[in-house]
Amino acid sequence: MLAEKCPIMDQATKLELNVSKLYLVFSRICTEDADFWWQLSIEETNHAALLESVRETAFKIDLFADSQEEHKQLAEANEKIASMIKKFEQTPATREQAFNIALELENSAGEIHFQHFIEKREKTPTEKVFETLNQEDSDHAERIRSYMDCHGIAIIS
Repeated sequence: MLAEKCPIMDQATKLELNVSKLYLVFSRICTEDADFWWQLSIEETNHAALLESVRETAFKIDLFADSQEEHKQLAEANEKIASMIKKFEQTPATREQAFNIALELENSAGEIHFQHFIEKREKTPTEKVFETLNQEDSDHAERIRSYMDCHGIAIIS
């Protein structure tokens, strides 16, 4: 049975899947880094599955009752990433662009993943999932930064 409709969970799941698709595009464009992008893509798909696993709980406890701003941020991020996917399928990004875009996405995803959850003392299972996603986004950003450093790819501010 499908869990209840929860627009913010839909957008959060869509964000993870869109980032996964973008990383797959990067794996085809940047063949010398294909394994790196493939691994990140798989991890993003796993993040989407993790979100789906807590959908029902989030809906039942009305966790997102006051989350209009987060929903708006997620929707905007999804539109931006979907646009990038189309663009880069037509006109491939450079290696440097791909890494810098990914670094920016992973750094901003942490903010999008509901920073106010992190501050609560007692966390529900759903909040723990978002905390895990936030930590993994930070890990992805650090891994991207480290890979760029090791391979001489410039970070563009």
